[in-house]
Amino acid sequence: MLPRPAIFRLPVAVTVLLLSSACGSAPAPPPRLYEPGELSPQDRQALVEAERAYRIGAPDFDARRAALAGEPLTALWLTRLFVRDVLFVRERRDPDQQQAFAAAAGHRDQNEVRAIEQIVAIGGAAVPCLVEDLLKNRQTVPRELGVELLGRIGAPALAALQPLLADSDVRLRRAAVRATAAMPASATTLERLRQSGKDRDFTVRAEALRGLAHGTDVDAVLLRQALAGDADPFVRRVAAESLAGHRDRASAQALIDFLERCSSGGERKGEAVAQASLQKLAGSGGPRTVAAWRTWLLEWREDPAARLRQ
Repeated sequence: MLPRPAIFRLPVAVTVLLLSSACGSAPAPPPRLYEPGELSPQDRQALVEAERAYRIGAPDFDARRAALAGEPLTALWLTRLFVRDVLFVRERRDPDQQQAFAAAAGHRDQNEVRAIEQIVAIGGAAVPCLVEDLLKNRQTVPRELGVELLGRIGAPALAALQPLLADSDVRLRRAAVRATAAMPASATTLERLRQSGKDRDFTVRAEALRGLAHGTDVDAVLLRQALAGDADPFVRRVAAESLAGHRDRASAQALIDFLERCSSGGERKGEAVAQASLQKLAGSGGPRTVAAWRTWLLEWREDPAARLRQ
């Protein structure tokens, strides 16, 4: 069991500082402090009792969580408790050793798993915390956690992300696009990604196109257009990578044409991405020449069922 955080005994500014420093000990610019409001003594006590119930696995915790999630201020502070638990685990994790261990043993830290489950259970009431404390954070680890958790929350977070997609800060636009792309695909998420695919910043466009990998035939057309016409080579490579999610002849043809352009122009990174995407479409390993890929395409038959599974 994790040591019991004392966040409910700390002022808001101190708690946000704890969250913003979770990526390590290197000095960082002061974070933008989010002041959600002052807890009443009654609310503070209710949060302390809820935390205690959560730590011991009390049977009435779900009811306590529901009651606290019903009020914006207590919902935010309850979410901060679980965010603190996740960050507590992640900031102490050696990425190489932990990933290798998890891959070998199928193991995930149960404190982290439980905390994430609670945030998802809080649902839309958790979104203000996830946006203000995490997605808008200047530090990488909290911001990445915000993307992940907002993606898990899904549709209830869309309204809060909408203004960020048009924010003047490219970092916020990019984070909002990534959170949108992390959600299950829907008509709303896909349309927002399509709009962000026109963003003036190439990194935002790239993240939007990455999210269209599992979109509709409309999105396959947009990806092919970006592959052929975007001014930035990184965006073109992301479009090529995303087209591997669209198993249709037009996308395969576009990838072969892109491969030919990259090969002729000495664009090795683009060539490697095109080869990888074509291999995924073909279901076989190993690069081929442009001529060999064109021969393959003549013989390839689309699998409509496979397209529907994408």
